[in-house]
Amino acid sequence: MDRIDAARARLNQATDVPGILGAAYEAFEDMLPVIRSQQDPAVGAFVAFVMSAAFAANGRDAVAAAPSLPPTAPGTAPRADDDQPDAVPALEAATALSKLSGLLVCRLTDAAFWARTSADKEACAEGARQASRIWVLLRETAGPRPAEPPSGTSRPRPAHTWTKSQPRSPADAGQPPGPPNWRSSPAA
Repeated sequence: MDRIDAARARLNQATDVPGILGAAYEAFEDMLPVIRSQQDPAVGAFVAFVMSAAFAANGRDAVAAAPSLPPTAPGTAPRADDDQPDAVPALEAATALSKLSGLLVCRLTDAAFWARTSADKEACAEGARQASRIWVLLRETAGPRPAEPPSGTSRPRPAHTWTKSQPRSPADAGQPPGPPNWRSSPAA
């Protein structure tokens, strides 16, 4: 999982559109061997990993089409460490890959906002869309979040909750658009 951790670090350190594009390209590239190592038909997550590989390749290709991608992006040349990643359990791989894909969504969305050309904006948006598909698939594969805390612990109540009696949108209430109506509730 060193490859995935390094990709997350590069994405976190990128500060401009070309830097984010280069780090995103490398991240999609780094995801592929890890995803492929998990494509075992005997495992319940087989379909999720196969689909994730397709989305990672599509995301890489979308980012590669961006005019601001540095021409000598480190990920565009074959890597010396292209050997197979260490064998890890599917749950661990899915968790690490879903975290990386979530970060890709955030950073590529940032880059789409900051990009100056429509081609860069489109490339970033498509890369983010593909990363979000990976996130959805692998987050589910990583396992559901517990619905209730373990016994003996209490779950804090949110400070604000949406009440069902309130309209869901301003149009439902005949009001002009504005912030949603929130009701404060005491914390437990």
